[in-house]
Amino acid sequence: MLTSLEIKNFRAFSHLVIERLGRVNLIVGKNNVGKTTLLEALQICGSTSVPSTIRSILEARSEVRSSADLTPAGESRPKFVISSLFHGRDVWPNNEASIGVRAVDADIYEWLFETQIVDQTGDRCLTVDLNPIGRRSVFFSDGSAKTADNLPEEWSFLPVNPPILLGEISNQETESLVATWWDATWLSDGKVPVLNLLKSLAPVRDVIFVRDPFDSTMRIARVQTENFKDPIPLASMGGGATRLFHIALAMEFARHRVSRIEEAPEGPGPRLSLGSRDLYSFVLIDEVDTGIHHTMHRDLWRFIFQAARSLDVQIFATTHSLDCLRGFAEAAAEDEEADAQVIRLERVEGENQTGAVVIDREGLPIVIRDSIEVR
Repeated sequence: MLTSLEIKNFRAFSHLVIERLGRVNLIVGKNNVGKTTLLEALQICGSTSVPSTIRSILEARSEVRSSADLTPAGESRPKFVISSLFHGRDVWPNNEASIGVRAVDADIYEWLFETQIVDQTGDRCLTVDLNPIGRRSVFFSDGSAKTADNLPEEWSFLPVNPPILLGEISNQETESLVATWWDATWLSDGKVPVLNLLKSLAPVRDVIFVRDPFDSTMRIARVQTENFKDPIPLASMGGGATRLFHIALAMEFARHRVSRIEEAPEGPGPRLSLGSRDLYSFVLIDEVDTGIHHTMHRDLWRFIFQAARSLDVQIFATTHSLDCLRGFAEAAAEDEEADAQVIRLERVEGENQTGAVVIDREGLPIVIRDSIEVR
């Protein structure tokens, strides 16, 4: 389990230090203070293919524009705005601009992005050093990448990215991810607790993913129930049921990633499973309460506390909701074993940077009593 985090020169963060992390971490703070950015930094840390993760992060924020360079078909090539990853977007060639993310448990793992200029084209790119596994990648502004490392080919079967849920309950990217997670866990005992959670809401027997009739490349979730002969869309059960299914499945997939890492074959170069298991055992949830009725927040956190402990996974979630924070505090007060804390991000007065205040279980009742500002 990660125990501390340090981020330098990444988006909203000039220099952010969180000296203590719990098993379940709820991140709060005003808009544009860096809650999602914190999740993005962790997403990069836990990725086995950093260039693809950087690309997805930039695409999610629409940080890509058309360039004057055309494809052979006459279409404009995309241009990813690499500078948006840097604090203040200051990445001129003469500056030694870099981003550093350090996550710590028993050992220290460091990720470093550095800007370079490609002489042949004059194009800016990122070089990405991922330690301690010895992987170096280059990400170009057109979205292409190249990677050189000393990992054996057998490692290609490893899951690429840590499970992350965005604030939207359902979009094409989320549905595609969730279908992949379900494929990975369906044949194992991992599907049982996911289905049990849905059974607490409705008489569900199973979940299947079928081809989207409007897009053959996509699949959508359908639920087999006791009440209907034919499967019904999961979405018809409501946004709350869909969100709970996604959260439970993301946690099971995190455990699946760890099991794949630990089963990876021996080979030349560092052994990833021995060096960085904790980098593959966390779940990232943006706006965790999306679609969840305020009366269900305590039950949601009860489930997350228990599942995180039993699956040995770590949770990082954000919220804007005081009701969600209140449910978090109530569930933590009931669960003596819950390793839960709130991380409040706030602007440092008089400085262009963000600081973090950690509020542990003992401090949560005071937070609720004083109705801490969460947005």
